[in-house]
Amino acid sequence: AALLQDYEELQRLEEQKVIHAVDDYYDLQQARAGGDEAVGGMASYGQVDVRVPCPVCKSNWLLQNRSVIFCSCGGLRLDTRHDQLTLDTLGESLNTAWQSHADSGCTFAPEFSQQDKFGISALYMSCTACECVQVVL
Repeated sequence: AALLQDYEELQRLEEQKVIHAVDDYYDLQQARAGGDEAVGGMASYGQVDVRVPCPVCKSNWLLQNRSVIFCSCGGLRLDTRHDQLTLDTLGESLNTAWQSHADSGCTFAPEFSQQDKFGISALYMSCTACECVQVVL
C-alpha cells in the first residue's frame, strides 16, 4: 500500500511539472506572438499537441502524461493505462456524446463530470433538461 501511495504521489508531481511546463510555454508563445498560440513541440512534457478543452471546467486544455489524462482544474483525472486511450480518442468521444445529445432534440447544454461508480472511474455526460445520462469514457 505504501508503494502504491509513493507511485501516486510521484505521478501527481510529474503532472504538476507538465502543467508548469505548458504554462511556461504558453507564456513564452504569448510574449513572442502577442496572442494565443497552439502548443507544439512539447512531446517531452507529455501529449499536449492535441487540444481538447476540459469538459468539466470548460476553461483549461486537457493534458496527457503517459497514461493519465487530466486537467489542471483538478476536476478530471482519468488513468487510461488499461484502455490505451489518448487525447484524440477522448476528444472524439466527447464530440460523439455532444452530437448524440444535440441530435436527440434537446437544446440545453449537457454537463460533464468524473464519477466513481461500482469501483470504476468514468467521465459522464448528463443533462437536467432531458434527463439523459451517458458514459463518455
